[in-house]
Amino acid sequence: MVSEHNKPKRFVKAGYQPLEDYSYINKPPVQLQDQVEESTADFECNILIYCTPDELRSLQTGYWTLKHTAEEKTISRWDKSPTPEGHTVLTAQCMQQEEKHLLNECFVQTGLAKAYTIQPQSKGKGVLNAEFIPAKLAVQLDDRLGWPTTGYFYYFVENELYQECKLSGEDRWSFYFTQSDACKLTDDLLSEHHFSSLLLPYKVEGQTVGGQYILFRQHKLTEDEFANISPSWLENNAVALDLSGAIACRSEALQERSSQSESSSASSEQKSTHYQVQLDPQSRHRESWPDIAQKHGLTAKQLLELNPHYNDDPLKLQVGDSLLITAPGMQANNKPKEVLPPTTNLAPGKAYPFGNIWGRYHQQTLMPWLQHIQENSRILANTPVINATQVKKRLLRIGVFFDGTGQNKDNDLYKETYGNKSRSNIGRLFDAYPEESGKIAKIYVSGVGTVDGAYLTPELIDKGEDETKFAQALGIELRDAIKTKSEKLADVFDNNTENLLEKTSAFYKWQTLIRQLRDLLSAESLKY
Repeated sequence: MVSEHNKPKRFVKAGYQPLEDYSYINKPPVQLQDQVEESTADFECNILIYCTPDELRSLQTGYWTLKHTAEEKTISRWDKSPTPEGHTVLTAQCMQQEEKHLLNECFVQTGLAKAYTIQPQSKGKGVLNAEFIPAKLAVQLDDRLGWPTTGYFYYFVENELYQECKLSGEDRWSFYFTQSDACKLTDDLLSEHHFSSLLLPYKVEGQTVGGQYILFRQHKLTEDEFANISPSWLENNAVALDLSGAIACRSEALQERSSQSESSSASSEQKSTHYQVQLDPQSRHRESWPDIAQKHGLTAKQLLELNPHYNDDPLKLQVGDSLLITAPGMQANNKPKEVLPPTTNLAPGKAYPFGNIWGRYHQQTLMPWLQHIQENSRILANTPVINATQVKKRLLRIGVFFDGTGQNKDNDLYKETYGNKSRSNIGRLFDAYPEESGKIAKIYVSGVGTVDGAYLTPELIDKGEDETKFAQALGIELRDAIKTKSEKLADVFDNNTENLLEKTSAFYKWQTLIRQLRDLLSAESLKY
């Protein structure tokens, strides 16, 4: 019988993996197959933008992509590098040397993009596929440029509408992009984003982009005007752009501002205590109290207080009179001096460095819809500002004559002839005031409590029915005064404007009427 102890022992695996595997020590190394090498881009596209890299965002140059093709996906990665001249080159790497569509959008996924056809080139050659100029738009009035706040800019490329810009209003000179293009005119906005710069295509694949014009209008183009757009129409109505001049702004030396002459003129004005009244070359009348006061940093009331001998009759001021403009021991002007821009020789279509056209002004506006270009630290000095157009100031001088209570020059002329009452000095001044079509107009407002046109029926005057105490108490309406006293001015004001007018009472009637007339004319000025 075989003993159990003589049998070989059997071991059953427990099913656990060993904690460590030392088998690799004696195994030969496994030769792994090389992974497929990633493809490297051999081609590139380069875009030159005429601004510094730091200005790309502030000048709103937009979002760039290379549209996908059958051989390559969409490319949206761009490397940014400065040039020795201070400009910016955007570079995108391409796998295929095939025709690409370069897309520029105002912001990501806007839905509408400007497209340009370009051809990638071998890496390292530095070939520029396209060049663009970011610029700002301004309007010229006299010898100054200003930022318009209402109206439209129309930008044309290749003699077709490229971009419509609707100014945002509310005293802001930014604008919206509309969805209008070469095929349609619409009021729909591209977005609610505000823009203050325009990106101008200069060259694509070495070819200059031609037919570029800018048009500024206070009102939107009509469908008929839009349908008539052609090269000849643009030559007659729009302004051709000087793109080379816009590029030159980036390297143009800034003009010196004559601080020495400003300080010397300031000191000479401070030493002078009197001012001699001059003749206004435009009106051919003497300077007004407000005009003289503004020159010396005063209000008209302050100037009159310094010259009390005119209190009883300020109108007796004549050309050549000497006015006290500085109280003894006091400075007449505590405001900082206005600083005028050094560049005044302006031409439509030309571009000017921002540093040569800004100034410091006491007033914000050149006209109600046109702001002065003030110093702005957010705009670099060599940023090109394009003069989109030159507008001419239309000056309409209106003399308004308010007669006294119970005074009516036409009725009183009858009484002057047949009775014992004569016309007032206000009525006589109105008759003597000159009128010139389109330049000088006049309004006569008869006194409260009188009946206009009573002189046509003398019996009313003889009975004393041309004056009523009831009307003297309730006052008059400016809309009636304008329509009955001046047919020329009545044509200017439409029904919507008349609704702005309100009836005034006999108390403070003249002040209220003047305020209404001022507001009315300010509203009308926005139409011209």
